[in-house]
Amino acid sequence: MTVPPGDPIRVGVSACLLGQKVRFDAGHKHDRYLTDELGRWLELVPVCPEAEVGMGTPREAVHLTGDAAAPRLVGGRSGEDWTERMRSWSRARAQALDGEDLCGFVFKKDSPSCGVWRVKVRNPGTMAERTGRGLFADAFARAHPLLPLEEEGRLHDPKLRENFIERVFAYHRATRLFRGRWTRGEAVAFHSREKYLLMAHSPRHYRELGRLVAAVKDHTPAAFRDLYLAGFMEALAVHATPSRHGNALLHIVGYLRGHVADEERRRVTAVIDDHRAGLVPLVVPMTLVKHYIELHDIAYIRDQSYLNPHPRELLLRNHGGGGGGGGAPRPGPGRAGGDPLPPPRHGGSPGMRVKIAVSRCLLGERVRYDGKAKACPVVLEALAARAELVAVCPEVEVGMTVPREAVDLFGGTAAPRMIGAETGEDWTERMAAWARGRAEDLLASGIAGAVLKARSPSCGAGDAAVHPGGGGDPVAGDGMFVLALRRAAPGLPVARDEDLGGEADVEAFLARARAYAAGRAR
Repeated sequence: MTVPPGDPIRVGVSACLLGQKVRFDAGHKHDRYLTDELGRWLELVPVCPEAEVGMGTPREAVHLTGDAAAPRLVGGRSGEDWTERMRSWSRARAQALDGEDLCGFVFKKDSPSCGVWRVKVRNPGTMAERTGRGLFADAFARAHPLLPLEEEGRLHDPKLRENFIERVFAYHRATRLFRGRWTRGEAVAFHSREKYLLMAHSPRHYRELGRLVAAVKDHTPAAFRDLYLAGFMEALAVHATPSRHGNALLHIVGYLRGHVADEERRRVTAVIDDHRAGLVPLVVPMTLVKHYIELHDIAYIRDQSYLNPHPRELLLRNHGGGGGGGGAPRPGPGRAGGDPLPPPRHGGSPGMRVKIAVSRCLLGERVRYDGKAKACPVVLEALAARAELVAVCPEVEVGMTVPREAVDLFGGTAAPRMIGAETGEDWTERMAAWARGRAEDLLASGIAGAVLKARSPSCGAGDAAVHPGGGGDPVAGDGMFVLALRRAAPGLPVARDEDLGGEADVEAFLARARAYAAGRAR
């Protein structure tokens, strides 16, 4: 998923969430996920109703009172009534935002101007009831009924987060179709590309929109546009479920017939069934399916929005347990995290189930320096069937961007330095500090082994190229994250993806991991 240059996806945001000191107490409510994660992909447009309507900063707090269906906005101490001024300003501001070409809005929760759901409405002598909506949020929602709206607090819920972001990117795609002159053929092609995304959300809407597209010539362009956009966004507002994801994926697997051996297709189907049962996150079957689609260049499926509805770097499909929800915000340096992937019930092998750290690129995530992934089917199938996977990417988690310049190791194998291949930027101290903290966190969480990307300057296990000082051929050593793991836990089983050629190799590695875990337990 890429956004065309010069065509940014713009999302409105309550200004305090972007770190602007516009709250009543002259403070802010900076949300790092919005600015540091979503801000990489979206252009965030700040709005502060209370500051912009003229209340001043700092100011007395205001609250809603009266009838929740038509509340008054009044000062908490003075009782000053701001209702009409706020309503008038909100209508004008909502209309003016038409010119900002927004594809969504993130509001400040609980705010009497910006809260979308369950805002307190106070009345003398009674308990405050959470039945209101902020005056600006209400005016904006009425003026833009198709736009995805969300509150920053609800974005911490993985399912709500993925649904919102998916709708933002979908709204951008759909409105670009209908911008300017468009043809019936373009509308049909768009609907065809959105087929499996719609099926995963609402088969009923998919069928209804299909009938609308089939009768496109019976409508004026404006009428068709309005009907299609309304149905399209209504469909995506229905939350996708593991069952519907499974149905969409099984339809896609049908296109592998004639390209992939029956046994391989059965293995993919088994992983899809695990997702439908809520046992593995969507990223696992999705990566397997995409692997075969790209390998055999099956164009019709390759171009489906369902396979890439938003940037994979957002990790929205990595969260397990309930399928179709988003991943948690990426962990920072020295923090435990890296969304654990729950294991499926494959029958598996006897013995205890252990937790294994795995390089994110092996799970199909495009986190490598060149923006690519190195999906490993053995890891995604055989290992995921027998262990709980914890995803980790040292270079991204330490703060390097995607894509980025490659880094190389220099000096001795015991204490190499990590240097940017083009700029010469020295990442050594940052990576060493992060790796120590991450290794300690992972061990404290109970990992019993690691499967990491071969030859990586951070994840390579005995095969990372270390360039000696003074020239000469590079020698093989450990990447900086592996060095930290070995120092923190001597004897921890560490394997490269290339060491796992099949189920027998996976079982041998897991036997060592189980022995390590049992030894630690004693």
